[in-house]
Amino acid sequence: MNKSIEKRLLYSFTAIASLVLIVVSLGLSYIIHDFFWDSRKRELIANGRRLAMAVGELGGGDQRRVAEYLRSVDNFLQARIWLVDSEKRILASSIPMPGIDRERAGMHKRHGEEGRFDDKNALPPRIYTIRNPNMQEMVDEVMKGEIRTIRVFHPYFEDNVMAVGLPVMDKGRKVTGVLLLNASVANAEEFLQTIYFYIAGVGLVAMLLSWCLTKLLTRRIVMPLISMRESAAAMAQGDYDCQVLIRGEDEVADLGRSLNLLARDLANFVDKTKRMEQLRRDFVANVSHELRTPITVIRGYNEAMLDGTITDADKTKRYQSLIRDETIRLEGLIRELLDISRLQARVEQIGERVPLDVIAAECAEKLMVKAKERGVAVTVDTDSELYVKGIGNRLVQLIMILLDNAIKYSHNGGRVKLAVKSLEEGEVLLAVHDNGIGVAAEEQERIWERFYKVDKSPAKAAGGPGLGLAIAREIIDIHKAKVALESNLGEGTKIQVIFAAAN
Repeated sequence: MNKSIEKRLLYSFTAIASLVLIVVSLGLSYIIHDFFWDSRKRELIANGRRLAMAVGELGGGDQRRVAEYLRSVDNFLQARIWLVDSEKRILASSIPMPGIDRERAGMHKRHGEEGRFDDKNALPPRIYTIRNPNMQEMVDEVMKGEIRTIRVFHPYFEDNVMAVGLPVMDKGRKVTGVLLLNASVANAEEFLQTIYFYIAGVGLVAMLLSWCLTKLLTRRIVMPLISMRESAAAMAQGDYDCQVLIRGEDEVADLGRSLNLLARDLANFVDKTKRMEQLRRDFVANVSHELRTPITVIRGYNEAMLDGTITDADKTKRYQSLIRDETIRLEGLIRELLDISRLQARVEQIGERVPLDVIAAECAEKLMVKAKERGVAVTVDTDSELYVKGIGNRLVQLIMILLDNAIKYSHNGGRVKLAVKSLEEGEVLLAVHDNGIGVAAEEQERIWERFYKVDKSPAKAAGGPGLGLAIAREIIDIHKAKVALESNLGEGTKIQVIFAAAN
């Protein structure tokens, strides 16, 4: 069964933390163990050196004085002390030894060696020798003038001991015997076990604390991932409002922000797609309507002439004139549709310096006749030698569309102003201002759409398919210009287009 990422992270982090704690605990125990025994060994060797010098000065022959001295320092050193000769015989001891089982002591009585025993005599009535092979080997090495340390089970003490052997020298620096210090390790091992117990306890507490912190950390990591999963599932269902809860500034938070940004972009894309689909449908409907009207007129008048219904020469001429006008209208509509397709395809390249002031003056002159017919006054205000980088015929088309629209939607006796000015930022301003019918605020964004008409009245003389401003917007976008619209109903409209000046 698959486990969640939270559990896998929890188990992995806990295993790593546990392994680190175990290794640290073992290493710490090893260090404490070695430090303790090394300290004990150095202590015994240091005290043993002074003791060996003192025994050497007392002289090995006076065993009674040596035994009394060893007994006086026994408790101080916390070690049993023997003075041994080269034959492994115990010459003096820090503790009384009479009546000891020779086998348990690891010693034996040499045949024929018996002596008198009294309370003041430090030696037992029998002479004992060391039988333990390890200690015998140590005595042999110490007799060569070396210091040796071993840990063995001693049968006399019936316990594990640390045995330190030091050479005893006379005044001539000759080794005359071996001083053995036997320190029990039972108490030391109990002390170390207590330390190990506390280390284990601290390790368990640390592991528990590590587990809690790891669980908290994994939850902080996994919760945003769960939120991302839910957000992704919501987006798959078409809900782009579900946002990822973001905390912190780490990589997971960055991923959450990216997912939120993706959701927002997808929502915008879906909305844009819906709008485009609606525009497509409106476009098809409008094109169908705009094409159907002239085609219906052409067909109707043509059939009337063909079937002999119309025989009057004047009516025939009138119908032929109407067919010609509708054909011209149909050609204009198709030309505008082709213009939009061509502009959207971006097949035309911008590469020439165009005198915008000259073009504006020429366009105004071409429309003066139409303006007079509608009773509209057109004024032109341009600076001289204002060049922009663009497509000359498209800029002519842009100014003609804007100026023609201003004249169309102006009242009789209205005013239209065309201006081309230089701006301080090194830009060129093209502005068309009229005092006509104006555009409502809710319609201002839509006037650039294809077939959209501000005045939808079929009786409006201005008419037109509503493609002019859509073409104008494409021309503006091709030239990477900025456009601004200011309009109020009944007060007029002002359109400003800002171009980058051509050096």
